[in-house]
Amino acid sequence: GVVWADRRVGGVEPNDVRYGSYASDLTTSGEIVVSRSAPAQLYPELSESSTGFMAVWAEHESGQRRVMMQRLNGDGTSLDSPQVIASDPNLGTPSVAFDGTRHLVVWSDSEGIAGQRFDPSGSAIDASPIRIMEGFSAEVAAMGGKFLVVGLDFTSSIHFLVPFAARVDGETGAVLDASPMIVAPYFTRSVRVDRFGNRWLVTWQRHWSHDETSAEIGAVFVDGNGQLHDLVSAASYGRIGFGIGPDVAVSGSTALIVWRTGRLASTDTDLIGQLFSPDGTSLASFTLSAAPGKQARPVAAWDGEQYVVIWEDRREAETFFDERTDLYFGRVANDGTVLDADGLPLVSQEEPVGLPAIARSGSDILVAASFLRREAPDGNYRVGFLHGPAVATAPP
Repeated sequence: GVVWADRRVGGVEPNDVRYGSYASDLTTSGEIVVSRSAPAQLYPELSESSTGFMAVWAEHESGQRRVMMQRLNGDGTSLDSPQVIASDPNLGTPSVAFDGTRHLVVWSDSEGIAGQRFDPSGSAIDASPIRIMEGFSAEVAAMGGKFLVVGLDFTSSIHFLVPFAARVDGETGAVLDASPMIVAPYFTRSVRVDRFGNRWLVTWQRHWSHDETSAEIGAVFVDGNGQLHDLVSAASYGRIGFGIGPDVAVSGSTALIVWRTGRLASTDTDLIGQLFSPDGTSLASFTLSAAPGKQARPVAAWDGEQYVVIWEDRREAETFFDERTDLYFGRVANDGTVLDADGLPLVSQEEPVGLPAIARSGSDILVAASFLRREAPDGNYRVGFLHGPAVATAPP
């Protein structure tokens, strides 16, 4: 018999394992699919909700992708079964926000960035998805009954990648910007957004050319009317540091932007944080973790007393090529004081865990991540939840 990797189903996720048996004269008795495995549950995102939390994630399997949504209690237990809200071979990762009355879930597909509103019970408000703008890598945040949707799109060629933004009215679902606003210049990736006071705060990584792996971190304010304002005075597009993969969180009186240092292939990376006031003044800049090995994908939230930052950590890697990651966390006070130098372990196990997300709802803090599960019938990455305040020590 022969076993091989097969990509005939096409799409973004085409890989299956097939088996065929052959006689000595090379005649075959047929072939079978040995393994498609369980769908991989990846890139979870969380938002607060009036019932606790709303979770969304991408589900990948051979030839297909889905956007999934599930309501959770404040402690992370399920309120209902996950539901499929979009299905397409080319779906991007989802994001979700809550404006106090309704949720908006956004994602990208073959036609661009789409969204759909849901009430706190999980019932769809829109009969079909709202077409918001062209692009991919969608993110969303709510403010004053409106949502700001940000994403990336190519302009004159695939080498010129630019972040765009458009506002969506929460009550009607109307897209308020027929022509999405350009948020930053070319060669930009990893755009993120959160509400900060009476404005949105958008942050990103920007490369100096289409093939340069080093990047700088930038950010701007966007007001409710869709106008852009520099975060840092006398700094074009709010350049605030050098690094990769920023995230943003707010306490109300401050905003924290966190990112990792180094190039995409750096062997040793650190985590940096910078704190800002509502008028864009820089209050503090600090190293959150300078532990050995790679730290990456930091995500942050305010838990009511301090900032909590979760990240993927490879300080326990046995070799340079050991891609298994643990989850670590660190806390930062509202004045920028680092409370856990180099971080503390949140989940450390033989199987890798990564792609963390974190959110606060009321007095609850919840962490989501993708955990590799070997046991049947899973055999793939599965989304799990940890209930805080950042002291959970075991995976679900």
